[in-house]
Amino acid sequence: MKKIIFRFRLWLFFVFFFLSASGASAGVITLQMRMTISASAHQANVVITVRNTGTDAAHDLRAVVFMAGCRAESDIQTLLAVRENAIFSLNIDAPPETRGAFPVIGKIVFHDGARQAFEALSGTTFHFGLKTDSKLQVSTGKLSLSMAGILPVKIRNTSDSRRQCRVTLYLPRAVSTPKDRQALFLGPREEKILEFRILSRKNIDSSYPVFCTVEYDESKKHYAQTVRGTIQIEKDQNWFKSTRWYWLAGLAPLFVILLTACRSEVRGQGTGD
Repeated sequence: MKKIIFRFRLWLFFVFFFLSASGASAGVITLQMRMTISASAHQANVVITVRNTGTDAAHDLRAVVFMAGCRAESDIQTLLAVRENAIFSLNIDAPPETRGAFPVIGKIVFHDGARQAFEALSGTTFHFGLKTDSKLQVSTGKLSLSMAGILPVKIRNTSDSRRQCRVTLYLPRAVSTPKDRQALFLGPREEKILEFRILSRKNIDSSYPVFCTVEYDESKKHYAQTVRGTIQIEKDQNWFKSTRWYWLAGLAPLFVILLTACRSEVRGQGTGD
């Protein structure tokens, strides 16, 4: 009977260890971005300042900027330690006919210590050569998902003229969408909601800013609006792990009952002998 009690205790120890054990917490890389833009003639200078506010270093960082159909990319910085800053300065040559408001999307591509690739985004609207008012009201919110979800974008035309718009969603590498660009026709004073299907590529608890741009052309002028949304990825746990504390709560009294019964049986056998 003592062997039975020992085996029971050993079995219960392994069950308790499996239920309560959690993976070792890895370092977290959190990048804060600030983007400033200046222009002269038909060239824009974009300066991106990045600070690592996480608990682990970022590796092989490079900046990428998109504006007016053009793209610029920086050299690679091999390391950004915790609580350190990095500054990237990029020049973009805009086409000669570029006039009006344009979305500017800045991206930092980097790796963690395990060589996994990540991206951080920043976005704004910049008036190049001429200030314009899009007469659009654009908004998006926060989407929480584990594997897939729908991100709505509400767009309202506040003018008395119709608008033929191009809507683009910029996402970090951790998530994707089957269709990142959509065409949208808005009548005078009309409001519509576009939906983007979002798919998660990384099953980790994390939050990412995303940017939606709405653009159209009129009378050789470009109009644009850029808004920010948030996508929260929630790690998808299996049912057994997510309810392990309920199992522990149930096993504790069961252990007491079984142990008491075993001891009573041992005492009874001792008395009988």
